[in-house]
Amino acid sequence: MAQSRINKAASIYTRLNGLIKSNLIKWSDRPLWYDIYKAFPPQRDPIYRSVLGNDVVAPLPKKLYYKEDELRAYFFKNISPIETIVLNSNMQQPNWETFISTYYEMEKMGLKKESLIDATIETLLAKGFYFKNNLKKTNNLIEQTNDKNNAESDSVKNEMKTLEGEISKSNLIETANVNVSPDSNNQKL
Repeated sequence: MAQSRINKAASIYTRLNGLIKSNLIKWSDRPLWYDIYKAFPPQRDPIYRSVLGNDVVAPLPKKLYYKEDELRAYFFKNISPIETIVLNSNMQQPNWETFISTYYEMEKMGLKKESLIDATIETLLAKGFYFKNNLKKTNNLIEQTNDKNNAESDSVKNEMKTLEGEISKSNLIETANVNVSPDSNNQKL
């Protein structure tokens, strides 16, 4: 019997009884416990029974939700880009952890919830942190102003186009100045 020993389909006694009846195991080769089990059978047949039943599915556990998750998501979206972290170094804590600890310090000082993020950002600015995008405070909420970013990106795009135009003009002038002789081996640049 090289099958699973979990008795889901039938008990071990039922399986061994079937093997003896089909002459796969001789009566003289039966195990010692077989006669004892036959003389004193258990009150309940020891087969596998699911506690919940076969058709009942246990509900999924609730997802854990922490206040830090919301602050961490806000930090990664609005404050600073993700920096590299050396996991085996205890020298410096990550920027997002500094943001969360500063937020809780401000909360302990008794600031109102509406101004907590603003105060945390101002404190981080004083410590030398930088923002990914320009942030504007309105009604104690932080909103991104993409107008300046769009204007800056447009000016950069225009500069790139003019540079590309100048490069292509200089390439045309250089190709016009190249004298190619009938001999392909003698080319002047």
